[in-house]
Amino acid sequence: MNYVILFAQVTVATVVYALIYLWYVAPRLSGLPLTAALQPLLLVQAFRFTGLTLAAEGQVDPAVPRDLLLQAGLGDMATGLLAIVALVLARRGSSATVAVTWLVTVVGLLDFVNVGRIVAQTDLISYDIGGMWLALIWYVPLVLISHLAIIGVLLRRDA
Repeated sequence: MNYVILFAQVTVATVVYALIYLWYVAPRLSGLPLTAALQPLLLVQAFRFTGLTLAAEGQVDPAVPRDLLLQAGLGDMATGLLAIVALVLARRGSSATVAVTWLVTVVGLLDFVNVGRIVAQTDLISYDIGGMWLALIWYVPLVLISHLAIIGVLLRRDA
């Protein structure tokens, strides 16, 4: 039952974030220079350090293998740190902004795949995951839409 509830919540949140992006954010970003358009999208990714909470003692049922939780958290942390680097580069108008932003997206999406593997391997949702449930339904859909938006901005500007 937990998977059904989680799927429903994540689906609705993803739809809502997509509508917010399409109706309010995308029109404002479309007229901006590339580095300026990427910045608010990268800010969303910069907060991925929150995923490391999975590895903090007392946050998730101790029966879940800590090495897998740490792996998931470190993937998020790496993505967040790369996003901060990309933001600094974008603010400075660096030509490396696009390459580092692609790196943020690739690392971040690979982390999503790895976390999906971990969730399936451990049946994570059947355990007590505490406040991380809220992160799954609130933040993960936002991060996904941000990744898709970044890809869209990069591809449109390259065309």
